[in-house]
Amino acid sequence: MAAYYEGALVRTKAAFTDPNNNNAPIDPTTVTLKWHRITDPLTTWAVAGNQIIKDSTGNYHADLDTTNLPGHWSYEYEGTGTAQAANAGAFYVESS
Repeated sequence: MAAYYEGALVRTKAAFTDPNNNNAPIDPTTVTLKWHRITDPLTTWAVAGNQIIKDSTGNYHADLDTTNLPGHWSYEYEGTGTAQAANAGAFYVESS
């Protein structure tokens, strides 16, 4: 698990591919990111809200601000529609 110091912007990434087309990159109809510190409520972001950035076909990222938020974090990107898939990860933020 990756570790960061409190206050870092942590870049999360997701890649969506089409298993029916040699795993070529594909854009889901909808992309959402659900994230939280283990002790906090779940937060949901969407591409439409400009919190998630589309880098190229099938590739997305979002930066999570860890200022004053030490502890274990987890996140999951979800794609629906044309590309139904999920990408998940976790990291730890150490107090500065």
